[in-house]
Amino acid sequence: MVNPEPITENSDAAGSGQSGCFEVQISLAGMDPENVLDLVLPAKLSGATVSQLLEHAFPPGEDEQRGVASMFDLRSNPDLPDIYAVFLDAFAESRKGRCTLSFTGGDGLDLDLSGLVSQQLGASGQSAVSRLTIQIKQRYRVIEDATQSGFWGSKEGLLAWLQSLTVLYFLDKHKVEIPAPLPCGAEAGLTAAVADLESKGLITCYQDTQTFGITEEGRVFIGRLLSETESYIDAYDHFKDTGFDLNGDTLDPSSVEFDTGRGVDLRVHMFEAEGLDPVRTVFLLRLYDGTLDDFLLSWKGLLDDESFFDGILEPVVNRFEVDEAAIGQILESGYVLLEERADRARELESQQEIIGRVWA
Repeated sequence: MVNPEPITENSDAAGSGQSGCFEVQISLAGMDPENVLDLVLPAKLSGATVSQLLEHAFPPGEDEQRGVASMFDLRSNPDLPDIYAVFLDAFAESRKGRCTLSFTGGDGLDLDLSGLVSQQLGASGQSAVSRLTIQIKQRYRVIEDATQSGFWGSKEGLLAWLQSLTVLYFLDKHKVEIPAPLPCGAEAGLTAAVADLESKGLITCYQDTQTFGITEEGRVFIGRLLSETESYIDAYDHFKDTGFDLNGDTLDPSSVEFDTGRGVDLRVHMFEAEGLDPVRTVFLLRLYDGTLDDFLLSWKGLLDDESFFDGILEPVVNRFEVDEAAIGQILESGYVLLEERADRARELESQQEIIGRVWA
């Protein structure tokens, strides 16, 4: 979104037939269709560009945000503050470069963000108030940003790794048939991934079936990945439901709880705190939990779609913000929990050994 100029009244707006106010109805893809944000704004703002209007509706400053929230009709919808908070988070992440936002109108066509609001207002049903309908789609830029973390040398290298593991996943778990050799016109991502896996000896062409299959070396490779993934689960899975109390940026260590049923997922924070590549760990966990199973019928065509992998890896960037110092304290609480679990396991094992000797 472009940085807007200050909103000023425009002569075109004054003559656009707007008298008193107009309505802006905003929705965010992925939210419940009922969670639409309705704003009734003074007619002078129709002289702003759409970009300026969006900046006015979702400003970065808390004082300005409270000013917008003061216009909510809470009697008709008491959930508006919570809905507004979701939109504010989306715009905040966009400003940080974690995601991109695209905007379409009620007709599904791209909005002209530099165009005047007055030129894009439409009728609002039987009401005399004009309406601007805005639909927002949020896309996280995981692949693009991953190369800045230092774990990946290039976006192309990361995409090649993701594509190859995806092909190996569907060959292993779903026993998909990939003809060997690949037919002319096969998807570029599939072609590259098959060539990569074959060159590493992880798959080969089986003459009896004329399809690609996993080699013994490939089975060993998959076993190593499973062991790696399970080590992440053992060490960090309790952080997926973390409860804690913050006073500003100050954490009360005694408030840290795990498996609360109402906590937040801090696993990615812990991966980063421990020096692990969050893209690698999250993708391996996604493979492990079967996230890709939903794409059994379409995965081949999605290999070339960067946004597909962005969606799979969304937890890397779409996460609850916590101060770095608080993360360190929560990590220490996690260590304590693991040690307590290890002590209980050793105690149970000792008790079983004693019982075994008594009854031997």
